[in-house]
Amino acid sequence: MIRVLTVALLLLVLGANAFSRPRQNLPKIDLPVTQKEFDFVMRKFEDAICSTLRLPLMKRGIPATAASSATRAMIVERMDAIFEYSKSKFTNTPRPFEYDAKMFVIPTPVRPKLEKLVRYGCIGPVSVLATGPTDSISPEDFGDAVGLFLIRLADLTHTSSARYSPDLIFDRMPEKPSPSKSKSGG
Repeated sequence: MIRVLTVALLLLVLGANAFSRPRQNLPKIDLPVTQKEFDFVMRKFEDAICSTLRLPLMKRGIPATAASSATRAMIVERMDAIFEYSKSKFTNTPRPFEYDAKMFVIPTPVRPKLEKLVRYGCIGPVSVLATGPTDSISPEDFGDAVGLFLIRLADLTHTSSARYSPDLIFDRMPEKPSPSKSKSGG
């Protein structure tokens, strides 16, 4: 678990460094995440997940070099691919998250993948990635989506300890058996 948290912290630092700019010298410009930036972060994410979960490296194509903005459909598809690849290491099945599918604004081919990731809690049900007004996404919103996805994967792929997560153990405890009546009639 400590290794997963270390990787999570490393990814957050890498993501912050990939998108950080000195704020005092530059005016605030809301540029969307480019395909090149998106691919860079997701490759680092995939490498970290594969090494942490001891999975073989994922097969991937040539790194993206396009300066056009990454679409929400691209992000959801890549997250779904990572989710499916790491599914063999899941140690528990969470309760499904509730959501209103009518709020999702995403193309039909990707919609079932988005609904599955929202149901597992890997994407926020009212996040910009699921319900945003535009097809592109800002670096801050992309960072939030990747961070939530990482935390949920860490939660799904480790066994909870009663010592550190006592609230979780009460959900798994069987109910006490009711006292049975004696058959001897005594």
